[in-house]
Amino acid sequence: MQLGYLHQSAGQMELARKYFRQALQYPKHEYKNSTDMKAKVALAELD
Repeated sequence: MQLGYLHQSAGQMELARKYFRQALQYPKHEYKNSTDMKAKVALAELD
């Protein structure tokens, strides 16, 4: 997720999308809902 933010701020939008999508694919974990929501918002901002 953080790599997505770093690439987004550097203007590397395709890499940012890659890492945000990867964050959505992680299996269940303690912060899954929060992480998924943040990744979805970030992807929406990139589109």
